[in-house]
Amino acid sequence: MADNGATGPSGRGGGAGGRGGGARKKSNILAVRVNGQQYLNWNPYTHATGYELKIYNLQMNNETFPDTTICVTSRPPCAVFSDLCLQSGAKGCRYSFADTPATSYCPICPVGQKSPPPLAPSPSPRPPRRPPPSPPPGCAACLHLQYRPPLDTPPGDVFQPDRDYCALVADTASQLFQAEARALGVAPPRDFSVRTCSGEYVPEDDVYPTVRVCTTFASDADGAALQPWLDSEGLDRILNATTGDCAGAFAGYTIQLRVAGSNLSSSSCIDGDKNRQCVLETPPPPPRRPRRPSPAPPRPRRPPPVLAPSPRPPPRPHRPPPPPRCPTCVQVSILPPRPLPDPFCTFGQCVTLPCEAAAAIIVQNTTAQAEAVGAEIAVPFRATGCTDGADDAAGVSVLTVSGGGEGVGRGRGWNG
Repeated sequence: MADNGATGPSGRGGGAGGRGGGARKKSNILAVRVNGQQYLNWNPYTHATGYELKIYNLQMNNETFPDTTICVTSRPPCAVFSDLCLQSGAKGCRYSFADTPATSYCPICPVGQKSPPPLAPSPSPRPPRRPPPSPPPGCAACLHLQYRPPLDTPPGDVFQPDRDYCALVADTASQLFQAEARALGVAPPRDFSVRTCSGEYVPEDDVYPTVRVCTTFASDADGAALQPWLDSEGLDRILNATTGDCAGAFAGYTIQLRVAGSNLSSSSCIDGDKNRQCVLETPPPPPRRPRRPSPAPPRPRRPPPVLAPSPRPPPRPHRPPPPPRCPTCVQVSILPPRPLPDPFCTFGQCVTLPCEAAAAIIVQNTTAQAEAVGAEIAVPFRATGCTDGADDAAGVSVLTVSGGGEGVGRGRGWNG
């Protein structure tokens, strides 16, 4: 019996009952839940005609009670709910609702579960979608650079491309190819990536230091559109940017540049081939110093006086201090135009020499000039600084080479 409890402390009521013995003991009922919440207002009762489990004070009415869920949890000997009404003459449990505690209704509503609604037929599976058409294959292109030193170069002096140099080659190639593609109105290629950066040198096996950087064009047509530019100026611009003017580390080298597929034997939508011979210029020998004249014959000694005592020798003059050293500093600056261009060019970019190569030229020329005029270099010249202009408001890039002569006077006869 369930008590709705619309009025008063008892209110409307009702319950479930039967002639079974399980409902007469409260210990056989573990819990009662109303709409999933623990409910404590319930109690079993014994009547002359049977037993009743009454759930009271629900505080509901005819509008709020529909779809309410009441759950009774029992335990053995009431393993299932029908055990509560095992001896009922109605063959099962019945329930009823009461408006007030004084109302007495015979439970006539059977306890059972509603049959679930029939399942809707499952829709027929959709036919699989056709995969989108695959994009046209791109065009792979690589720059192959090989550095062949002079025949008499010791293995320890052979140029070794390091990670920074190989990254510079890749960045330079990306800037040149992408700028030309945009100028022609075609899709620019992807950034060049370093695939090979090797300093292995085995001349008898035709193995030389190699740099290989690769990219991909969106289509063969995009790559072929850059072929006229590559033939007319592109190969030269790549060599100028990666080797400078052949001075410094590349003097006497033969630089081979090939544009092909992922390897030299594979073809691509764009190709090219060019060699550059860097002439090894030997500096002129310094002039010979004039020979010193032979010393004059010694004068005959005077006979010592007989009686006069020899005078004390005069004190030796103090040696003059050595002439001060003459520090020398050479600075090379790149002054960009206004406004600052994009890309922003500094040492090692936009066809300029890297700092190491530019410094090597300055050191070589300064040392040769000093030897030509007979000036002694006390502190060898070397690169002491190189800025890329990023921290300068005017974007000025500065290369500094410092050294020093033996004395101020001896350094005036030459110009570094």
